[in-house]
Amino acid sequence: MAVVALHSTRSGADNAPPVVILHGLLGSTRNWTTIARELGKDYAVHCLNLRNHGDSPHADSMRWSELVGDVMHYADAHGLERFAIVGHSLGGKVAMRLAVDHPQRVQSLVVVDIVQRNYPPFHAKAFGAMERLDLSGLSSRQEAERILQTDLPDWGFRQFILTNLGRDPQSQQFHWRVNLPVLASSLARMAQPSLSEGEVYHGPTLLLAGGKSNFVKPEDESMMQAFFPQLKVHWLPDVGHNVHVED
Repeated sequence: MAVVALHSTRSGADNAPPVVILHGLLGSTRNWTTIARELGKDYAVHCLNLRNHGDSPHADSMRWSELVGDVMHYADAHGLERFAIVGHSLGGKVAMRLAVDHPQRVQSLVVVDIVQRNYPPFHAKAFGAMERLDLSGLSSRQEAERILQTDLPDWGFRQFILTNLGRDPQSQQFHWRVNLPVLASSLARMAQPSLSEGEVYHGPTLLLAGGKSNFVKPEDESMMQAFFPQLKVHWLPDVGHNVHVED
């Protein structure tokens, strides 16, 4: 299994207790800037870009074992013997898989608005809109936003998608920072659970759930308890899926 060297942004003092943060699908470290700055007052915060996202290298697949391997490679390279791990959405699935596979390395686990069940493919409509956007003829980000508005009418979500649009300073050519073909082909796999029945992480676990989100339902709590016996659940009633952005 080939690992990739993940890009990170870091906050706080190196000698503080380490926290690793993993973003969701089509996200990046920039989604966690505000939270990381606040946590950096007490922790050494490592926000990672998952493979095929942000400034991390591109790779040909998105298997759970590979995603976990990338994070553990980063932890080893930076001397993180034991760390707390926070994961949102896709990052939450990776964090749960990592905690089960490497419990001796995980001090505690925070899962943000995702559980261990099958979901419809994440952001399938957004992927279609991104794939149809003609980057070769694009003259500005404003033009990209106007084109995407038809398929992605929600302004906030459209801005989130546009964080993935980069531009070469020399050629002025636009490009997607994410590895769009690989992520699109991996949607069905990423929508599935990252754990199997009977797998357990016995360490402290917190599930943060948005009351207006469709990703976590009250009936999911008992299912999650089977995987995480020390599970505590905290509901934020007035927010949706992007808990860390909305509250």
